[in-house]
Amino acid sequence: MCTQTMIGDNIYDVIIIEYDRRFDSGLNNLVRRLRHRFPEATIIATQMWTFGMFRVTIEGKKMMFLQWLKENGFERNNAEVKKLIYNLKIDDMDITFLWQYGENREDYMNTLEKMYNITIYRWETGGDIKSLLLKHLPFYIDDWVHLSDYGHQFIADGIKEIVEAKAPKRSDHVSSWGDGDFCSQWIYGDIDGKVETYFRYRSNVKLEKFNSKRNYYALHFPLGGHLMKITNPFNGTRQLSLTYMATGPVQKIYPDTLVQIINSGSSPMVIVPFDTYYSYPVHIQLTKKIGPLKPGENDVIIKTLEKSECFFRLIGFTITNGENKASDMFDKNILE
Repeated sequence: MCTQTMIGDNIYDVIIIEYDRRFDSGLNNLVRRLRHRFPEATIIATQMWTFGMFRVTIEGKKMMFLQWLKENGFERNNAEVKKLIYNLKIDDMDITFLWQYGENREDYMNTLEKMYNITIYRWETGGDIKSLLLKHLPFYIDDWVHLSDYGHQFIADGIKEIVEAKAPKRSDHVSSWGDGDFCSQWIYGDIDGKVETYFRYRSNVKLEKFNSKRNYYALHFPLGGHLMKITNPFNGTRQLSLTYMATGPVQKIYPDTLVQIINSGSSPMVIVPFDTYYSYPVHIQLTKKIGPLKPGENDVIIKTLEKSECFFRLIGFTITNGENKASDMFDKNILE
């Protein structure tokens, strides 16, 4: 939903989109906006996969493939894993893609290709499962997540073939961004003039450095009520979403916080900065839709509702037409 803010006035003739893990949480909107803006560009979307997208079924029991490897003493991708897979008796188990990464994803990508005239860079998903796993093992380093040099080169070669076949030519033809968007997903350094114009707050709210290695800052809201002023730069009503820090799945360090846009007709919204998607401790950012912003300056109340280990940390906002929603990143059980 922040595509315009990220790209600005830049013009591209070839666009490559790697959006594999959560493709159904926003890839369609992203491709649609890019195609509308760049009607003559060559757009390539990847359809790759990781070993975390497989499920194993043994004697009726289902588990993630990587979990099965771990329980058998193989936590890292190495030569011993290759031997294990080579010697597997597939008749004793069923290794398949999770439904959303199998036929569901294939249909999704085929639809994108037809609707928006894009090209899909595909990894094979059918045939002998053992051969498929063995072929792709070298594509990843030992953490199963990040690509190896060999994997990067394999993908680069495949993308290069597509680009050479398409033979794209320079084009400066662009269309509008539609209703547009204005986003600020991190506060960089001291608030500069641009951010201050759209994003103002009272002195009892503190701008604190969040990351010592990067120039990231967050707004810290103490216990109680606070007033912010957020400017909608568009001529019509737009949707406001706020981005904030959260933890999970056990420890909760940020307070529940009430947010309301004054005189917008919207009800108060309670933000709960807590997430249970992951099975291990996380410190992440989440985005929540708040309500409509009228053109010009709007008063927004932010009220922390409880004492907590840390102040409520606001790190950004988005102003959009409300149709391009925030990615629904953390609310799905991957086994469903």
